Amino acid sequence: MSSVASSLTNTAEEPSLSFISKDYLKAVVEIGAPYGKETKWRGSGILYGDIVGVHDPGPPLALKMVLYVVTNKHVLRGISEEDKATQVVMRFVKKSSGKAEVHNFLLASEEGPLWCSHPSIVVDVAVLRLRLEDEYASDTDFQPITFPYFSTLSQMESGGCMEGDSIFVVGFPYSVPQLRPLNKTYPIVRGGIISRIADAYAGESDTFIIDATVYPGNSGGPVILKSEHSGAHLTGTKGLEKSYMIGIVSEYLDYQENAVSEQTGRTRVFFSENSGLARVETTDNILATLNILKSKLGAAPD
Repeated sequence: MSSVASSLTNTAEEPSLSFISKDYLKAVVEIGAPYGKETKWRGSGILYGDIVGVHDPGPPLALKMVLYVVTNKHVLRGISEEDKATQVVMRFVKKSSGKAEVHNFLLASEEGPLWCSHPSIVVDVAVLRLRLEDEYASDTDFQPITFPYFSTLSQMESGGCMEGDSIFVVGFPYSVPQLRPLNKTYPIVRGGIISRIADAYAGESDTFIIDATVYPGNSGGPVILKSEHSGAHLTGTKGLEKSYMIGIVSEYLDYQENAVSEQTGRTRVFFSENSGLARVETTDNILATLNILKSKLGAAPD
């Protein structure tokens, strides 16, 4: 067993020209905790492959990668601390059967934890290194994304990304169970826009805000900047030719309504509703967390 999926094929050096690259759909996974014979689903994540060499020069090019899953801190902490689990559960489609199967991954080895979170208490990012058997990896239909798919805040700002730009949110909202086929892993894609990012550009916030309805289970799922093909954008604005990952969903923002007693004039009941806005963790903090984990475990395969 190794932490490297040693013959993953990656033919896309950069995101495709479609509105959203299909590679993202094969990189998003459901994350949960073992719960008896069942699984307690906690959120979503995205597979990231850290390229450490070439397995086969191809074509197609087969890259040697160390495999990670990027998600939220509250997702992995919920599994390890609240569920008291030593493993996380993910679902993958097997090429041989065409059906989804669950697979367990250890949260720690004999040497110590295989995951870490961002050191800031306000940053909701965590990364887990996956130990995946080569035989299992070769029969699994997934596609980790690599560094060229990421767009950092500075790249977004220099590229003219701003409020009103279109985005996609990809994930597995477990609160809508009828949307999850039993034998497949079809993520849900929802559209939206960037609502506020100026404060993140100014260094006043670690996150930015999107207008997109997310639900429990979307936590840790990627936020993808929608590409705008040449001629499809307004005159005087920059068109985004490729769909880049710009962050992961952290939480939806709620608003409160109060029910006041006519007799006493006091608030008796609080109602909390999904506002349709959501907080997004940046790729800057994702990359920082990846580097922390690599420094602890070593960047090369173990």
